[in-house]
Amino acid sequence: MSFDSTTLFQILVGLWVGVFLIQRIAEFAQYKTASLPYPESLSKIQSPDEHEKALAYLGERTRLTWVSETIGLVAFIAFLAFGGYAAAVEYAERVASAAWLRSLIFIGILTGLKSLLDLPFNWQSTFGIEARYGFNRTTKGTFFLDRLKGLILGALILSPILAFAIWMLETGGDRAWLWIWTGYTAFQFLLLFLAPIAILPLFLKLTPLPDGALKTAIEAYVSKQTFKLNGVWVCDASKRSTKTNAFFTGFGRFRRLVLFDTMIAKIEAAETTPARKQELIAEIVAITAHEAGHFRLGHIWKGTLVSTAISAGVLFLAQRILESPELYLAFQIFPPHAAYGLPLAVMILGKLGFFTSFAANYFSRVNEYAADRFSLETYGDGEALIRGLRHLYNENLSILVQHPLFTALFASHPPLVPRTEAIRKGAHGSGLV
Repeated sequence: MSFDSTTLFQILVGLWVGVFLIQRIAEFAQYKTASLPYPESLSKIQSPDEHEKALAYLGERTRLTWVSETIGLVAFIAFLAFGGYAAAVEYAERVASAAWLRSLIFIGILTGLKSLLDLPFNWQSTFGIEARYGFNRTTKGTFFLDRLKGLILGALILSPILAFAIWMLETGGDRAWLWIWTGYTAFQFLLLFLAPIAILPLFLKLTPLPDGALKTAIEAYVSKQTFKLNGVWVCDASKRSTKTNAFFTGFGRFRRLVLFDTMIAKIEAAETTPARKQELIAEIVAITAHEAGHFRLGHIWKGTLVSTAISAGVLFLAQRILESPELYLAFQIFPPHAAYGLPLAVMILGKLGFFTSFAANYFSRVNEYAADRFSLETYGDGEALIRGLRHLYNENLSILVQHPLFTALFASHPPLVPRTEAIRKGAHGSGLV
């Protein structure tokens, strides 16, 4: 079956508009749900004033997202309709002879235009909304430097991948996707080991956690577990935001626990009483145990394996798509070449992949519940974990009540209320309190 350019244009626009509408419907449903009369039962978790502040924050972020996504959709349709992709190809053909370099230039033009389009909205988000609600600490210099680092790093990582992929597509025949996938997977696993020691420090300054009660408590917990840890580190997240979090990064002997310095600041604050310091330490250790659960339960490796399997499917389909004349007709690109077909095919499959986000988020939420149980079983302080999660949700102005569609589509973590109930149920069921 063949299609003319008008039909192909309509199909592409229909896909982009369809995804856009589903996302906006979910966001609208979430805002309406959050705007309903506040359940009195939640006032012990989040005061009415805190809820109103979180609702206002959600409203501002939702409105900004709607404006930015609408402009992005209109820009995509206009760029497609008026031959923008063809113009980008024409420029790449004129300035480069190597196919991989033409592909890199083509992707660079598209990425650059998208970055410029997003820049004012990112600026408004950072220096407008985030600043208004007391989160932002990013300076203008850091704002632009982060983006420059991201572009340079992206080009350095993408260049060898593209060169190998285009070479395989030109010489590998029908199984080119398999060789690309093999090389890409090997490179991806290399990055997983290099990221904590070579990439993460480009954006966050990491320093060892100083000796003290918190370090002693974390090390005491880790000493009872079976996984290796390359120290506890503190990152200077406060240079960008007041929000708090913690995460593990790396594998094997490169694995590190990284705490946001905003978490440490609470313990060190002058007004923090000794009793409250002990509570904060227990909360951080409980959250550490939760993060450790993701490793011990294999969530990281399983996620990586699923990701590599999906990338195999994407590359298989991408090769089939880029071999189709309709792809180039849809984007008005002549003559057809894999240097442009590959990124366009991946872009289309990425948009189609939106419909798999329901399953991805579902399994992510299942993993969060499992990591909570691991924390409960290995650390044994469910109330500390609940307190720590409450602070994370409240301090980051999260909405406690979620619409089911929004949860299914966007929430990689469960809502706080059912999560708290699950922790308490597990504590009572296991004899822990």
